[in-house]
Amino acid sequence: MIRKLAMSAAFCLLPLSQAMAESWFEVEVFLFERNQPSAEEWPEQTRLPAFAKGRDLISPVLVPRDASLVPCSEEERLVDSLRCDAMDIQIASFVPSYPTPMPVKVVAPSQMVAEPGAGALLMDSTKLQFNEAVQQLSRESGVTPLLHMSWQQAMQPRHASTPVRLFGGENFADRFTAMGTLRPPQDPVMEVGANTNAFGLTITSDSAQSVTQEMSGSNSTDPQVLIASDDTGVSGQLLPENGLNGTSMLRNRAPEPVWQLDGLLNIYLSHYLYIETDLVLRTPGTRKVAVEDEALQSQSDSQAAGASAAKTDRQIAFEEQPFLFAIPLMQNRRVRSGQVHYFDHPKLGMVIQIRKMAQPTGAVDVEEPATEPEGDDTPEADVINQQQNQD
Repeated sequence: MIRKLAMSAAFCLLPLSQAMAESWFEVEVFLFERNQPSAEEWPEQTRLPAFAKGRDLISPVLVPRDASLVPCSEEERLVDSLRCDAMDIQIASFVPSYPTPMPVKVVAPSQMVAEPGAGALLMDSTKLQFNEAVQQLSRESGVTPLLHMSWQQAMQPRHASTPVRLFGGENFADRFTAMGTLRPPQDPVMEVGANTNAFGLTITSDSAQSVTQEMSGSNSTDPQVLIASDDTGVSGQLLPENGLNGTSMLRNRAPEPVWQLDGLLNIYLSHYLYIETDLVLRTPGTRKVAVEDEALQSQSDSQAAGASAAKTDRQIAFEEQPFLFAIPLMQNRRVRSGQVHYFDHPKLGMVIQIRKMAQPTGAVDVEEPATEPEGDDTPEADVINQQQNQD
């Protein structure tokens, strides 16, 4: 008993860096669409992953952030709060302009070095080991490559892990919304009038003139100084001399991308390594939609009320309408490092490998269990096996 207490006390005295040491791994993934007939029926109710939870390694490489979009400091906000409010709106409304078509291979422009405590890090082309396999798969009939990339990350328990966001393929935003329905012809995001912005706020030079005069005491009528205001009276000044142009800043906002492939890939460490996918593959199709037809008359009601009191009822009819299906790939599988794993799906294929790597300073190699637990490779089966072993 005394020995156990001494060992526990000694462990508590370990430096925090040693007790919380990270273990880094390298990941490579290739995703592709399988264009083959399938008897499965895909859900017509769209469920999307929680994209905001993922770390985006793709956008910073393909679409560098506008260097002028820098949030105001507290000191700047005290001096010019209206300008800072306008900057906040501009940052929130920023939608990256991705290349068309999207590249399948996404790599860092140069070699990157992992640092303990940092997030996942995109790798350059020298780290890609699937090139030959990708070429072979891409030549197969019915296979459309979507995304090929590699990154390094520290493995954490599931509750502390941060998934990586994966997206690519075609962008359907010009035709469909994120929920799969057709984008309306007069979508305010796509077509905004000369006096409104993408948020539905009214832009008026009169308001700008009055506020500018109040601030500067001048009688300037410069139409380039604009105010964005809504019915609640909330307003923000857009000052071109500070690099903010109200006429172009908000009015020409593009819709958020609706990617053919989109979702999250979470890799975590819980005694074993696990790969958890929450991906969707979008594919255009049609679905039957209930519509009201006021032209159809109910003869039975008309006869009951008399021919002179015939009335028109709303009756339900069905018609085929275009729809963007979001086909899910949700799995959670136990894996071993060094092995190439294939996640099978009727429409979406994923090839992935987790590799050991030279550890950054301060990180340590993790020793994976030498034997595999009995049963399948799901986390639920592993928990049952652990409970049985304890009994």
